[in-house]
Amino acid sequence: MRGFLLLMAVAGGLLMGVLGRTQEASVLPSDTVPASSAGPGESEDNPNPGVLTAQQRERLKGFIPRTFRKLERRDRVHIVALGDSVTRVYTPVPDTSEDFIEGYVAKFGTMLAKRFFYTGGVRMVNAPKGKRQKWDEHLGKEIQVENLAVGGRTAVDALQYLTTTAFLNDPDLVLVNYGINDSKQNLSLDTYRRSLSQVVEECRRRGVDVIVMAPNLIRGFPEPVEWGLTRPYATVAEEVAAENSVFFMDFGKYTASLGGAVPANYESEAAITQVSDRLHTMFHFEAGKPDDDLHPNHETQKFMGSALYENLVNETKATAYKVTAKAHARGEEVVVTLTVRSQVEEDRQVHLCALPVGHWLTATSTNHSFLLAAGKKQEIELIYRTPGQPGSGALEVSTDLGDGLARLSYLIADDRQTELHDCVTRLNPVGVEWISKAMTDVTDTIQIQWAFLNGSKEAVAGQYVFFFGDQKAEGTFELPPVGSVQYFVSFSPGFAKDLLRKKFPVRLEATVNGQKLVYRREMEFTRDIVLGQKVPLQSQSDYAETRSGLLRVAPDDQEASLRIDADETWLYFTTTMPGRNLQLIEDPTGGNPPFALLAEVRLDARPTEECRTFGYVDFLRFQAGVTDGPGTVDRPPLAVFGNGYDQTLDRAGFPVALKTNADGTKRFEFRIPWVYLYRNERKLEQRDGILGLSFSLRLPTPGEAGPQFPPERTWLLNDPGMSPRDARGLVTLRLVTATGLAPSWSARLY
Repeated sequence: MRGFLLLMAVAGGLLMGVLGRTQEASVLPSDTVPASSAGPGESEDNPNPGVLTAQQRERLKGFIPRTFRKLERRDRVHIVALGDSVTRVYTPVPDTSEDFIEGYVAKFGTMLAKRFFYTGGVRMVNAPKGKRQKWDEHLGKEIQVENLAVGGRTAVDALQYLTTTAFLNDPDLVLVNYGINDSKQNLSLDTYRRSLSQVVEECRRRGVDVIVMAPNLIRGFPEPVEWGLTRPYATVAEEVAAENSVFFMDFGKYTASLGGAVPANYESEAAITQVSDRLHTMFHFEAGKPDDDLHPNHETQKFMGSALYENLVNETKATAYKVTAKAHARGEEVVVTLTVRSQVEEDRQVHLCALPVGHWLTATSTNHSFLLAAGKKQEIELIYRTPGQPGSGALEVSTDLGDGLARLSYLIADDRQTELHDCVTRLNPVGVEWISKAMTDVTDTIQIQWAFLNGSKEAVAGQYVFFFGDQKAEGTFELPPVGSVQYFVSFSPGFAKDLLRKKFPVRLEATVNGQKLVYRREMEFTRDIVLGQKVPLQSQSDYAETRSGLLRVAPDDQEASLRIDADETWLYFTTTMPGRNLQLIEDPTGGNPPFALLAEVRLDARPTEECRTFGYVDFLRFQAGVTDGPGTVDRPPLAVFGNGYDQTLDRAGFPVALKTNADGTKRFEFRIPWVYLYRNERKLEQRDGILGLSFSLRLPTPGEAGPQFPPERTWLLNDPGMSPRDARGLVTLRLVTATGLAPSWSARLY
């Protein structure tokens, strides 16, 4: 049963010049573009087999050494792809969706096969049922491609495969491409960075080549500046690749080139609208079929695969422009001084579009046009504002929790092409990077750490005020040029004896020379729960607005509760809920009988030293009908109890039953055998015996697209605002009974 060494292929790579970064003060510009020229004697569809220049050989030996050695010998080559629905080649047209052979990974493999005389081409070894494995059944050696991408997933999901299936077939090269769903869900750049870094590290440890990729552009905002949502994640992916000296491929920059050329006499808005209209074409499918917002059509997929191959093999050329930026706060605005420098030998009319900065900033004037002389530079002042700015005169700053940088992106079009440029810079006069994000074992005092960042070449000094609920702490700070210094404050949360959860508003105000910057967060505390304790669940409909929740369980049949018990064989889960208005709903997957309630459990059962730290956990789902009797459980996902779990689990090992209490309320019971939690030490009745836990109970209603789970029919143990599969977001379950145990807490800053 053991098996499934999952490999989360991080498509890694130093941006060989694509988005080359040189630091100028606090500015990190990008000034190279995809290589459009093929190698000697080759074309996109017919690379010159076997002929490599000395420079190309050195590139391949440097970026994919293991794969290159095998390609030269024409040995077996196995590629694994990790990613989301784009890598899985999803389209809104069912007949063509998930046809792996039409995707960018297959195109990349096909071009490698042609170059190195693999006459059998590429075989998609795990193509979905009814889909093609190959273009043609040519005889001869093949390059094997295993596509492990799953739609809707984020970078943290890559960790699932690192100890299960990714390395099961001894791959030579892993490609990893995430960021679209991370950006749509506004997930942390810190989590994204950690996830990609772990993939690269695991590939390195196993001697497997890796390529890190940034996603294609998506339509994430209202027109015309709709293309910037994924760009902060793309810049982080590039940084991970650079830090690890692996190959980096930015599909966002390559798909941006589809914007094409714009006549010099166009007004700025007309020029950018034309670019945007052309970019839309990557989402056009069959006539009469709706367009998509995320998933490229097959033609664009092939373009992406060709770009990946060509830029792996060939040096990239310099972009037409080099772009740098400096950002500083001015009242309630962020003022960006953008410098665009020509790197071509002729004058050009330039059209520039400032893209939104994630979910944080939008330029007040997005489109600009100017004539740029050959070899000269143009400075532009851009004003950005935060949506919903309260009008206090201070700048409300919403940079990522673990980042603290302004990640700016721009489309630049002229009469030759469209380019995409990113600038990563510190915010002056001061930025903040939060050090404390997820804390455990909190008792009487909470210590919160952060770093002040100085992006200027001059020393900076100022004052800060830190608010925690109705408490505050004040101090001063001094920062060296282009430096950072860590600070901390301590507070007493003052938990009431019967409190289960509590939220505190957190606000850090920093003032430098009269300029105030405000960083608002919220911290949620959840009490560690113990065995035998009946814990109330919070209705999702009022979870966000409720500042605190009590440990008491009221005798009201509208309140749902959870109790967990344990012995040497089982973990016992008992949830009590309202017994009225249960509706039997068909299971859309067809894998289970119709159901009227759904319980979702996430359990971090890694060893004590790993439990509750950054890592992967998945959902274990239990269902029952309306009447008393046995229930069902979905097939447990791989690594469901944490990365490192590499066994497939038989769902018959989870007893499930629905029962009715004497007062008419329903009691849903299920058990998890300890034998399935084999990595945990099972320290029963020891304070350091712990599991991470999250629990929700949902009563579905019918809907046109399948079961609906309205907030008023959903109850939660906690909801910390993190990636749902990030183990740091779980509550601590202590494997002891309740008597005489001093309370402790888990805290999440978000």
